[in-house]
Amino acid sequence: MVENFVIGIASKLGEYLIAPIGRRLGYVLFYKSYVEHLKKEVKELETARQRVQCVVDEAGCNRKPIHTDVEDWLESAKVEAEEVEKLLKHGESAKSACLRGGFPTP
Repeated sequence: MVENFVIGIASKLGEYLIAPIGRRLGYVLFYKSYVEHLKKEVKELETARQRVQCVVDEAGCNRKPIHTDVEDWLESAKVEAEEVEKLLKHGESAKSACLRGGFPTP
């Protein structure tokens, strides 16, 4: 009876304490690969945005209408790329602060 109680407590302890720690540790261990993947994806987004922008510019020169959803996508792609750049810059400053012994402000 007591054994079941201890097993139940240990199970909940693992669920509420160890699993989140493991997740956080995974973020730290794989940080560099996550950042590299993010940079690659943003580069691909920016390339696609430039390609679409060229088509839009050409269509504008030919006096063809530009659909609102295309303009909206171009704007949102630009905003997202800028947000990622801010995030990466903040990450670099946080990383250098950690290396100097300080802790970054979230």
